[in-house]
Amino acid sequence: MEDRKSKLKSVIKSILIVIFIFIVCFSNIFTKPIGNLDEIWNYNCAKNIANGLVPYKDISMVSMPLLFIICGLFLNIFGNQLIIMRLLAVILMVCVFFITYKILKLITNSEIALLSVTAFLLIFSKYMCIDYNYAALVVALLLLYIELKKSKENILNFNFKYDFIIGLIAGISILFKQTTGIAISLACAGYKIFAIRKKEEWKTFFKIFSVRLLGTLIPVIILILYLFFSGALNEFVNYTILGLKTFSNKIAYKNLLKNNFIIPIIVPIIMFIMFVLQFVKKPIKEIYALFAFAISSFVVVFPISDNIHFLIGTLIVYIAIIFLVWKCIVNNLKLNKKFKNIAYVLFNFLSMFLVLCLLYSSIIKINKDYLKVDKEKELAYFVGIPENKGLDERISEIDEYILNMNSNGKKVYILDSEAAIYNIPLNIYHKNYDMFLKGNLGADGEDGIIEKIKTEEDCVYLIKKSGLNWQNPNEVREYIMNNLKYIGDISIFYIYEK
Repeated sequence: MEDRKSKLKSVIKSILIVIFIFIVCFSNIFTKPIGNLDEIWNYNCAKNIANGLVPYKDISMVSMPLLFIICGLFLNIFGNQLIIMRLLAVILMVCVFFITYKILKLITNSEIALLSVTAFLLIFSKYMCIDYNYAALVVALLLLYIELKKSKENILNFNFKYDFIIGLIAGISILFKQTTGIAISLACAGYKIFAIRKKEEWKTFFKIFSVRLLGTLIPVIILILYLFFSGALNEFVNYTILGLKTFSNKIAYKNLLKNNFIIPIIVPIIMFIMFVLQFVKKPIKEIYALFAFAISSFVVVFPISDNIHFLIGTLIVYIAIIFLVWKCIVNNLKLNKKFKNIAYVLFNFLSMFLVLCLLYSSIIKINKDYLKVDKEKELAYFVGIPENKGLDERISEIDEYILNMNSNGKKVYILDSEAAIYNIPLNIYHKNYDMFLKGNLGADGEDGIIEKIKTEEDCVYLIKKSGLNWQNPNEVREYIMNNLKYIGDISIFYIYEK
């Protein structure tokens, strides 16, 4: 009876924490006006899949398709609107932070877990969105939690069913993001090599490695079959493999030091410490899994080392830091019982105070920046999103121009990273143009786009006057400006035609 009450209490506490995380994530996602290009691009991919288009064959994309397929399914069920995508973003972020809480609760205690997650919610507040990198992170966190729960047993214990399922879950991460997913899958399959201390343990390790790798291959095989039967396999290779040679976009890791000198240096040091700790005589069992998933998740930081990629790539490192401090310092403090009780009460008070402050500020933000603001009513697919009046007017102006040109028998291509913002309300999609970025144009890159322009007729091209995206295909822009006829401008764009 007592055990039943304890389980019920734990379930209620978990539900309350999920509600808390949900409110905080909702306040940071739903209050944003239209304008974030990553959100627009991701929604556009999911929207077009919901409309029946096939990834790669009909949609230009370099990432793996699973997140967009899942989102497209939900858009078909609940309505093809950006606001539904935002709700999915909230759910994704809840998964990230609740699994993080469960991991920290498992390896420290519930008070430290709650305080840490509250801190993470504050740190990530500006960067909450739906993104395949977050989806891959959820898989890594889920695997970490499962493996840590098993760490109390013999780490080299082989169980075909368990190891196959673990490999299967790891393989799903590849379907979200190929580079990170492959790193997570390899780490998951092979990290137990560091636990080998006896010659006879190699045989068990190879069994674990082989079965997990087998499980990893299943989602990949399913994806290949889907691409083959949908006629998209060649285009998949074109965009995700051959197209990499045209991907020259990168932000160097050293750029992170400009905003925060300490953290980008500490993170590699902590990972090195975790690596060394695996070879001590009496290793901390949890370090094996923490290191494996920390190092594999860190892959996402390259080649674009900006703030959001860094945060996603280092979350598990932060979890490891908290654990190491707890294990090596807090647990070894020799304090009398009275002082421990006082510290426990103060820590609980601090945790609850910060939680309530964040909860209160989130509710105020929802009320002030979402419930009480004007929301989009006219632009199709953007209904219910807080208005961005200047952008709304620009969209209406450019969309009216596009419709007028279409009625005169001319296509309008917007050769800019913002293209999808204008085309989505018109339910128009132009492959290769609606996410007009270097590395997203397939194996032929900018040369392929230029050749296409040469053969097209009755077309008008809009190119932005200034403020170009850092990934803009400038060779195409220069070709248009040097070879096509300038006929005027509209809003922030120059107009060219052949």
